[in-house]
Amino acid sequence: MASQTYESTLNAWLAELLRAEGLAAKPEVGQGGGKRLDVEVVVDDIKVALEAEQGTTPTKKASAIGDADGRIADDLAYCAVAICYPAGLMTAGELAVCTLLYTVRTPSDSPEPKKTTWQQGDIPHLVSVIRKIPDQLGDPDHIANELSTWLNLAVARLREGQKRDLAAALDLPSGKATKLEFGTALSSSYNQAAKRAMLVIATAVMFHARLDAYRHDLKPKLDNRQIPPQPFAADWPPPRASECAASDDPIGKFERAWDLWLAVDYKPIFATARNALLSCAQNVAWTAAVRLTARAAIRVVRNVVGLRHDLLGRIFHRVLDTARYDGSFYTTTAAATLLATLAIRDDMCDWSDPEAIARLRITDPACGTGTLLMAAAERIRDLTSGAQGKENISRILIENVLTGYDVNLTATHLAATTLGLLSPTTTFKEMKMYRALLGVENGEAKLGSLEFLSPEPDRQPRLLPWPTGIEQIEDSEAVTEAEAADLVIMNPPFTRDSLRHDQFSREDEKKLKSREKELFASLPTHLSGNSGSFLLLATHLLSATGGVLACILPAVIATNSSGLGIRRFLADKFFVEAIISSHDPTRIYFSENTTIGEMLLICRQRPREAIPTKVVNLYENPPTPSAALAVAREIIEGKPENIKGSIQAWPHTRIAVGNWGGVQFLSAYLCERFVALAEGDLFRTLTLESIAHVGPAGRRTQDAFEQTVLPDAGGRVALWNHRSDRTQTMCAAIDSYIVPVERKAHLAERYWSQRSRFLLANRLRLNTMRCTSVRLPTKVLGARWVPCRFKVDEPHNTKFEKAACTYLNSTIGILAMIGDRTTKILSYPQFSLDDLRRIPVPDFPAMSESQISILATAYDTLCEMTLLPLPQMQQCATRKALDRAVISALGIEAEVVAQIRRELAREPSITGKPYMQTRLD
Repeated sequence: MASQTYESTLNAWLAELLRAEGLAAKPEVGQGGGKRLDVEVVVDDIKVALEAEQGTTPTKKASAIGDADGRIADDLAYCAVAICYPAGLMTAGELAVCTLLYTVRTPSDSPEPKKTTWQQGDIPHLVSVIRKIPDQLGDPDHIANELSTWLNLAVARLREGQKRDLAAALDLPSGKATKLEFGTALSSSYNQAAKRAMLVIATAVMFHARLDAYRHDLKPKLDNRQIPPQPFAADWPPPRASECAASDDPIGKFERAWDLWLAVDYKPIFATARNALLSCAQNVAWTAAVRLTARAAIRVVRNVVGLRHDLLGRIFHRVLDTARYDGSFYTTTAAATLLATLAIRDDMCDWSDPEAIARLRITDPACGTGTLLMAAAERIRDLTSGAQGKENISRILIENVLTGYDVNLTATHLAATTLGLLSPTTTFKEMKMYRALLGVENGEAKLGSLEFLSPEPDRQPRLLPWPTGIEQIEDSEAVTEAEAADLVIMNPPFTRDSLRHDQFSREDEKKLKSREKELFASLPTHLSGNSGSFLLLATHLLSATGGVLACILPAVIATNSSGLGIRRFLADKFFVEAIISSHDPTRIYFSENTTIGEMLLICRQRPREAIPTKVVNLYENPPTPSAALAVAREIIEGKPENIKGSIQAWPHTRIAVGNWGGVQFLSAYLCERFVALAEGDLFRTLTLESIAHVGPAGRRTQDAFEQTVLPDAGGRVALWNHRSDRTQTMCAAIDSYIVPVERKAHLAERYWSQRSRFLLANRLRLNTMRCTSVRLPTKVLGARWVPCRFKVDEPHNTKFEKAACTYLNSTIGILAMIGDRTTKILSYPQFSLDDLRRIPVPDFPAMSESQISILATAYDTLCEMTLLPLPQMQQCATRKALDRAVISALGIEAEVVAQIRRELAREPSITGKPYMQTRLD
């Protein structure tokens, strides 16, 4: 068989296998002009070219990429997938079970094959990747910013009364006075509320535009605007969205069109938007604002292939101004895909049985714009493959499986729109998307979906109906117990106590926080951040016979002392299956509008035997849904060499007691070495607090003292700052005079009595820092430094100070200091007193005089020698000299220290660079 003929046969087999998985695929499709596509696939109206070669040599890979890029360049396809078949395939059956090499190509990709990342996968995996292609096209950030600007311009046309009416119509908080993104001042406190209301109108226009393709097929038999529904007798179809936007009366045209669509269904989308549309007095300004908004929305639909849920989420969070108060964070589609794929396993259900699927219950108690629910739905649709009709599965998911709660009307409106995108032809009568009241009503505080935790039947969440008219929100719907869930998937709000509920009046804020204390008084949560409370809610919502908890959480919950109760609680309730963290310096988070480190957590019903937890630390956070699918597959199969990260088997004994420290380092070796250090396996250790007093904290010193130019009568001095350009040796010098703050003299005197010559850094920028601890000729306080006073008298105190300074600035000491850090950002630890007090240090009191002398002498010899920044520790002669002293005094193997030093020097949190870049350097 000729090579060309054989590849044509392979292409025909591939198309047949893709069709069996539910894709619209055709082989060897001619495009005119003598050009053809090896396989043509249409996904959400996007034409995707699959260009294949047989064999996996560099030449074959280059040929496949060249063909794929050529199809895009010739406008024969919107994007393409280059595929390499294994050599020697002889039957369709062999192709069905083989592993393919593939890479997705888009118009922005480099034409150089050497810059391409190839992935591996079987046919079902390739199907999942192809289905995710629409989520990777276009630039959602650019489009979201552009639409946000148009919404600003629309709001700028409105009068103050109109903005107020919009806020009232959708029950939106007025917010605080703000500015437009491009810098123009906004005087009204109603601007953000009005902008969110315009976003509701914009998304309804987008959905309207999507329905236009189906409008002739959706004529209703019953008119659902009437109760009970009556036979439909009005004219059909509704005008197109573009016709309404171009009309002289866009408000009236959209109102009549949306009224007709409400006869079919879509109440969460069109009833809310229609309410906003009719809320303002009709005048030239309001008409112009609506027309501007509608045209911008239609431009988005035309420029984006499909109305993607990630775009809606990003738009929403560009508009939302209360994220810092209510803790709402937008989950990236890649993270949502990774989380849902890990949580929903192949054996969770009989995916060929629609009735079994309909019995599943998946809940997000803080659903926001619906990204995680959408990811769960897409995961299920992938698992059902070609066994069911896509429309049927979508209907089952919307009407039976998926439930979402949120406190924000605009968010729930967008979540309903998001789910509706699964199948625009599916009706929404049974959609389980609810807004739960967060606020104070009739003197009673309500905490949204958290009220499900209340043991009092009359204190359940107050679920608000969709606004249906210009009048205010109607009476609450009947509230029943939440359905038991098989999966709770969520990115819960995370806001520190000082900011939470700050959007409310002081009186209402006090009532809400009082309600929190009442609700969680006997539960293992910590109210410095409210993620823990939602974890408790998740366990309450899960089925009593067991279920799955999948969530995105701040990474500090894995290590923070205040999270210990939650960690133990989860380990007691569940098998902690996987913890995934990002050590990618460019993206340490899985949400868009945050800068703190985050982790993914998967918990399941506990098995009979104690199984280790997979702790996965990624050095490249997958940027796209298809990349996330590949990572998920490798995590499930346990292949660290392919996930761009490390996988550790963290023993159940550690997880159970709350030791989740496997997230601290990308290097599994460093994680294990720190455990050995803390447990005394390298040498005899104890915690610093057992032999020394640590404190006062730097923030306490800053409260009680202020810097001054000249010394006061008491001659008080301090090492106030931690500047790596000045503090480069272990022997430091004072940098400030300080005086007590007025009215805090008593407090200042108490802190001054705790000063010391030996200080510990309480915050470190790891890519620039040189010293973790220093010693001064005189006793001082610090702001970025914390005094440490050993519980021994002279001369032992001086020897211990010097020995400890040598130890903590050595490689082992750096591991000891940062191996149990609890910061929000791995590269910028900010140590609490608890963190400093639990640092593992040598048992100095039990050491011999000669051992102490080795360390103290090393300090005397090296204290004025410059230490290089941590990323250069491999080239730092002073650091290596300190290491030799520690090796000699503590009896550690030299190669162990050398390996720790090599691994630390490559850690992304220390270098500030992506891991692969460090390796290449």
